[in-house]
Amino acid sequence: MQALYSFNFSRADSLSTEMLRKFPGHYLSHFTRSQYLWWLIITHPESPELENQYYQTLAQSLSSIQEYMGPNKSYEHTFYFINIYAMQARLFLKRKEYLRTIISLRNCINEIEASLGKESLYPPFFLSSGMYNYMSEYAKKKLPFLALYTLLYPKGNMVLGLEQLKAASTSGQMVWETEATYLLMKIYLELEQNHVLALQLARQLAETYPENLIYQWHYLQALELMQATEEARLLKTEIRNLARNSRGISSAQRAYFISLFRQ
Repeated sequence: MQALYSFNFSRADSLSTEMLRKFPGHYLSHFTRSQYLWWLIITHPESPELENQYYQTLAQSLSSIQEYMGPNKSYEHTFYFINIYAMQARLFLKRKEYLRTIISLRNCINEIEASLGKESLYPPFFLSSGMYNYMSEYAKKKLPFLALYTLLYPKGNMVLGLEQLKAASTSGQMVWETEATYLLMKIYLELEQNHVLALQLARQLAETYPENLIYQWHYLQALELMQATEEARLLKTEIRNLARNSRGISSAQRAYFISLFRQ
């Protein structure tokens, strides 16, 4: 994950391949590989082959965790079930396969329901509970067609959700800290319209991972929304140069980002 956040895709490929070679039956090997594939998908738009690999890897991770845990389901197992189902839903939503999206979300929420209130016992739950509490209540308030569906599951709480995501973002666990910070940034940028907080978080991500063109893109968006015109102009030039000279990305990724920042 450190390699992915740093946009060193060749390193991430090598490490995840080695994990699969050494631990072919462990769910974390397949889960880690699926993370690598997702980052390829979002930096290689419109790649059905990558999407199919991603789906198969998630399916293998799900099968492996079910075999690995046996009759003893731990909090860690529950957490990874949540993530795997959520990652499936993300792919199905991208493909506009809405029935499969709903099925994966239902499975995800069933696992979340078993974890709510247990955050102090297993801190990574702050991430999953925070996202659920915020997004379920947001969907109920902002998306009326989902209101009836949300009645079937535990009531959310947007304020609590933000607090839980903030706890995850300062947990000291690098992956969950980064993921929670990114989610908070997206929420403040796109849903809460709190551009001041969004800018702070986007700057934090961009400074922590200066090679990450996705994080730099969001930082640029936040600057533009804050009308920091000159700073945004300078950053855009820096990002274009970074995209041209980055050693950790492929030629296809480089072309994509150069075209993106030409806009």
